[in-house]
Amino acid sequence: WGSARILDDDEVSADSVLDDQVLEVSASSTFTRGGAVRGTPAYMAPEQARADDAAVGPLTDVYALGAVLYEILCLRAPFSGDAVPLVLEDVQHTAPLSPAVRAANRAVPGELDELVMACLSKDPARRPGSAQILVTRLDEFLDGTRRRREAAAALVDAETALERFEELAADADRAEAAAREVVRQSAPWATVEEKRDGWSLERRARDLRRQREAAFNLALACYQRAQGADPNNEEAQEGLADLYWQKFEEAEARGDEEVTEFFRTQVLLCD
Repeated sequence: WGSARILDDDEVSADSVLDDQVLEVSASSTFTRGGAVRGTPAYMAPEQARADDAAVGPLTDVYALGAVLYEILCLRAPFSGDAVPLVLEDVQHTAPLSPAVRAANRAVPGELDELVMACLSKDPARRPGSAQILVTRLDEFLDGTRRRREAAAALVDAETALERFEELAADADRAEAAAREVVRQSAPWATVEEKRDGWSLERRARDLRRQREAAFNLALACYQRAQGADPNNEEAQEGLADLYWQKFEEAEARGDEEVTEFFRTQVLLCD
């Protein structure tokens, strides 16, 4: 940590001038160098690479953190190589490839790609204003990622509940049709034993309808959970709109104007 400096120290050290002799030594750019150019070339900011001691400050650290984040995303540093003078030349004058381009196979998120490139700006004034600002932006990204994952998991649960709902609806329709047929074939004077099969089918149809309603409500809750985690999730909004529309049609079919109007409003809020 010999490259650390006190922020309010206005003195410029005697060895802050670029030392050609140091640069002639061939060494990996990923190892910390002493002498006039202090630091690790692969993570050096341009002001460090040109030994501009007066320009080195907190935003130099922001650059280094951006270089570390770049390596996390791309599995390689922004600039590297064994010819240290060439690496330092690139650091000062060459724009790095963005992580999205350099690691296209890794699907780098756009927010992180933009953040890294801001950190690696040659002009310190164009970098995030402090390490704390960088941390805040990373936290915001991670929070958004976590919420999107929660929404995705809720959408999977919603799809499972909908599949169950559709199966139960079909089973209930069949049970009701079978019950009606048995009742139709039973004479009004039939004995209790003769009517028992019809009643049993009617009870099964009612049970299936209750289970169907529970599956519907579970799907509704899952879509609402997804929307709560990610308010702009279009799949959650469309899923809710479809469910509310189904309830709207059911209420309209049975002539329940109050419930019809309620679900009409819900549909409009979602879609």
